[in-house]
Amino acid sequence: MDRGRARDDNRNSQRTLAASLQLLGHIQRELDRGECVAAFRESFDLAQQIGDGPASAVSAYNLGNAYLTLHRD
Repeated sequence: MDRGRARDDNRNSQRTLAASLQLLGHIQRELDRGECVAAFRESFDLAQQIGDGPASAVSAYNLGNAYLTLHRD
């Protein structure tokens, strides 16, 4: 789904995009890729935009874990 279209469409398309970004973030984190932070952050922002408190909380939790678990050189 196109990010721009999801932001302009209904809440369900935004929720779907937020969930997809969560999954992307998990994959990136498992691969120890710093890009996971951007995916989790975007998911959090979308969840906040549509007023989905539980999804916002999950995104915030995953964002915090990403910061804690990413390997730093």
